Amino acid sequence: MRRSPLALAVLWLGGSNFGIACSPSPAAPLATDTNPVSLTATPSQAEPAEPAVAVEPHEADRVPHHASSPAMTARQAWWEQMHRCRLDQDWRQIERNNHKALQAQRTQSRSRSTYRGSVPQALALGATTQAAGAGSLVGQHASDRPSQTVRALGYWEEVGSRNQAGQTLCSALGRADVSGPRNWYVGSVGGGVWRSSLGTSLWTPLSDDWFAGAEELIALPGPTPQDPERLIFRQDAQVYASPDGGDTWSIATGPGTEEVVEWLTLQALPGSPTSTLLGLVRIETLAQGGQTWVVRSQDAGQTFERLWQAPELGRGDLWMPQIGPHAGMHVYLGLNGRVYQSTDGGNQFLLRGQTLPDATDTHLAGSEAGGITLFVVVANAGDWELYRSRDAGRNHVALGTLLDYGGSPRSMVGFATNSDWVVYGGLEAQRSTDGGQSFQSIHAWGEYFADPANRLHPDVRAFDRVVEKGADGWTETLFVHTDGGSYLSTDGGQTVSNLCLSGLGNAQVYSTHSAPNDPDLIAAGTQDQGYQLGTRAGSFDQGPSTDFAQPITGDYGHLVSSDANHDWVFSVYPGIASSTEPGFILVQEGATQPTWTTLPMPPAGDSLWLPPIVADPTEPSAFYFLADQLWRVHWNGSQWVSTVHSQQDFSQGPSRYLAALDIHPVDPMRVVACTDNGVLWWSLDGGVTWTEASSPGPDGHLFYGNRVLMHPSDPHWVLAAGSGYTGPGVLVSYDGGDHWSGLGTGLPATFVYDLAWAPDGSGDLFAATEAGPFRYLAALDAWESLLGATAPAVAYWSVESLPSAHRVRFGTMGRGIWDFVMAAPERSIGDWLCTPAVPNSTLVEGRLEVHGTALAETPSLLLIASQLPPQEMGQFLLSQTAVDAYVPFWSDGFLCLGTNYRTLGLQSTGSQGRLELTLDPQAWPVTPPGALTAGQTWYFQAWHTDFVLVPTGNFTQAVGIRFH
Repeated sequence: MRRSPLALAVLWLGGSNFGIACSPSPAAPLATDTNPVSLTATPSQAEPAEPAVAVEPHEADRVPHHASSPAMTARQAWWEQMHRCRLDQDWRQIERNNHKALQAQRTQSRSRSTYRGSVPQALALGATTQAAGAGSLVGQHASDRPSQTVRALGYWEEVGSRNQAGQTLCSALGRADVSGPRNWYVGSVGGGVWRSSLGTSLWTPLSDDWFAGAEELIALPGPTPQDPERLIFRQDAQVYASPDGGDTWSIATGPGTEEVVEWLTLQALPGSPTSTLLGLVRIETLAQGGQTWVVRSQDAGQTFERLWQAPELGRGDLWMPQIGPHAGMHVYLGLNGRVYQSTDGGNQFLLRGQTLPDATDTHLAGSEAGGITLFVVVANAGDWELYRSRDAGRNHVALGTLLDYGGSPRSMVGFATNSDWVVYGGLEAQRSTDGGQSFQSIHAWGEYFADPANRLHPDVRAFDRVVEKGADGWTETLFVHTDGGSYLSTDGGQTVSNLCLSGLGNAQVYSTHSAPNDPDLIAAGTQDQGYQLGTRAGSFDQGPSTDFAQPITGDYGHLVSSDANHDWVFSVYPGIASSTEPGFILVQEGATQPTWTTLPMPPAGDSLWLPPIVADPTEPSAFYFLADQLWRVHWNGSQWVSTVHSQQDFSQGPSRYLAALDIHPVDPMRVVACTDNGVLWWSLDGGVTWTEASSPGPDGHLFYGNRVLMHPSDPHWVLAAGSGYTGPGVLVSYDGGDHWSGLGTGLPATFVYDLAWAPDGSGDLFAATEAGPFRYLAALDAWESLLGATAPAVAYWSVESLPSAHRVRFGTMGRGIWDFVMAAPERSIGDWLCTPAVPNSTLVEGRLEVHGTALAETPSLLLIASQLPPQEMGQFLLSQTAVDAYVPFWSDGFLCLGTNYRTLGLQSTGSQGRLELTLDPQAWPVTPPGALTAGQTWYFQAWHTDFVLVPTGNFTQAVGIRFH
């Protein structure tokens, strides 16, 4: 599907109103180095408007979850290209091995509440010094740098988004015969399995240890109503099972899992007393090659056995009636355009009647109403064709080609109570009430943004139906899974209700950018949840803390800015520059009331599917665009102008285009870049002329350069990161990019998406990788995992250092944004409440700071209240609860601690107008003494007497601290 002309307007989401003003941009003329291109879109002040859709999704954005789609999408090709390795290697298996090793480490860390580095004291790096001349590439070697202290103490905080759910794929309802709320489980891409109750916003992640999403999910009742459900989910080539409602998990074993390269579907046999599951798998054996098998588990997914081998290799689907006389025994199999039937629970299958045209994939949906009706979808010559059988697969009627079909075995669903109803998903959900002869869209894709509670999010991925016997007969509940969370329908899809408006922290984040002067101000680019803006809220409870507004829909990556206040931020919407469906550049101008501009990509010849851009450190309203040549785009005061910045052809040899580049912020004449094929380049004239690196490092021909990073003060010290399956994932150069070698030990063979220098100036590094977050300890020249006991085990895609906030901010692919907070006793910690405080008689607000660390094992905290009137009396207050700010009758200021607060001793503010108290946790007013544990949140505030016309009192703002 071609994207319609761009139309941007205002969305009111998350309580924030962001104005957008953009106009369509025609293709710009071809540029040369002497003929700059004027880009036609111009920024303008936005006018308020009704909520509306911003960007229609690319066809390539809607990636099927099976490789059976008629053609590989641009996104899939980009993904495989990044994870390059030798032909005899399987990067997915390498990552599975990484995950097992990290899971073992995580089990060992469960007894600790924090992440700690392994070096408690300073270590010298030693060696000689080498001078660097002007215009020279040569700089200091790592061994020339001074001794450094390893400062690895820290903890994790989940930022969000709290209100913008990401892509979900499946769900399952817990048993109905329980006292209290009924459990509802949801499976998401990357973010794994979650538990909630229908209609609530309290979500618990259940599989954060497993680096796994969930493509299908099953909940089976426990042995008694008091026992937790048994959960099973699958992803790619593995099945995960939990006997205790998600508290513990294991990977399924047995002959039915050996040599499996892909699970096509996994379903529970209805009414089975032995918790029987049936699956369809593709197997690759050295002796016999590819095979398709039906496999079975009779122990709730812990082990599987091979049950029946299909007579041909292919891709297909299973469907089982849930009600009626054949439920629990009849199973239908679609494979290569043929329908097979089993009448003995899957032990044997026979070909069923008419053979459809040969197909590369076959999907089944059905209805039990009035006998078995089957809907068969086959992939044929690039199209998805629909057939219907009213006699359980003997004869079929061709109903035509499905437009915009999602391509997953669960992209279509029938209904047990009405054989004329059928629904399928793609960009929109399509519904038929005449047995598939005609379809109507349930909601136009743009309707969601005006009414997210009752309109489906674009990109409908899958459906689950639940059929249950009620007092008035059979009831049927439909769950719809989209790129923006899951919905419920009780009327066959006519109306829907969004169940994921708050608390589901499964966002897929490509990139974040935080304002250096206000690190709480966050811009984020996500996968199909748009460009998002938020201000970090206090992290007082478990789960995501911060709501984000989504002013613009779609996919956005490579957020960059050289402006410290977010007055200019640039990002990229995907699309190959030279293609018929190129993406565009999104320009945010202004931090709090932004206006928006979309620019066409420069007329480059070839580029990545998500082309990188790099901010110009010398001009906030300019950036560089990376393609087979290097382009510079800037605002000249009246229009955007795009110019070929360098005549260097980066497509020479094995490369196609630039994949990463960095400009030194202090010496912008020094630039280092890397191509998609690992060729490294350096420049001493701002990127106009280039020299190829003399020594590209080990296995350079298989290194995909994804990130280049220069040291902020030493331009000779340069890093390059990318694919690390055949050689080091991070390379280092100490001579400005001419000679490269692998950096450190301990980093597994993985893909490195991003790098950032530690905010404490130690020379340490943080890395976002396919195997999770890592930290490089410069004093040890070694890497170690940052997962610890609490960070979610998912792929981490971006990382940025925030020195003023002592934080390192990560974006993950499936678990949103997370901050690693550097624990430092000498600084103020916690988040403010009751702010701004009411000024006291000195005409300023009283200020409370808490110094220490937010670690449960912290020996003491120092409370400091300042900017108070001198020679008054005051005291600190402490509570485990906070309430909305109110003015008590005995004070002029705001109190926001719960009524169960405790006072911590009365003292004078003295001549300096200041209160101080060192609080030993053993002396806290709790029972038993010292009962401070990880996960608790405590709130502090200071009160003092004052005189404003009459004697009164006042408060500072409050500080809340969640301990880790």
